[in-house]
Amino acid sequence: MIDLYTWPTPNGHKVHIMLEEVGLAYTVHAIDIHKKEANRLYAVVDRRLADREYLAGAHYTIADMAAWPWMRRPERQGVERDDYPNFKRWFEVVEARPAVARGVQVLAEHQSTGVLSDEARRNMFGDAQYARR
Repeated sequence: MIDLYTWPTPNGHKVHIMLEEVGLAYTVHAIDIHKKEANRLYAVVDRRLADREYLAGAHYTIADMAAWPWMRRPERQGVERDDYPNFKRWFEVVEARPAVARGVQVLAEHQSTGVLSDEARRNMFGDAQYARR
């Protein structure tokens, strides 16, 4: 019997699928490492920004353009923006750029606007997705 410590993420599902395909017996232990990992990554960014205005240094670059959209909704990742003051400052500076404001409005009518409810999270990432229908 395999003790599987996992979470319903794409990488977790790879293991779930493999175990099902090969027919090995396993016991699932759900662990939500996503929140811990997200906070770890925000802390890395916060430390990086402690002595520079932007991710790559003194000037706004493609690094900021690439990272900022991924970090727009920290609350969806279990992260408190106020816990990372350097990140918060950087985020607000980038968000205030006119081109950023215009860019995020592209297809805005198709964007999700809220934090997932507990029910939606269960449906997307929990037991409901494994239920036979």
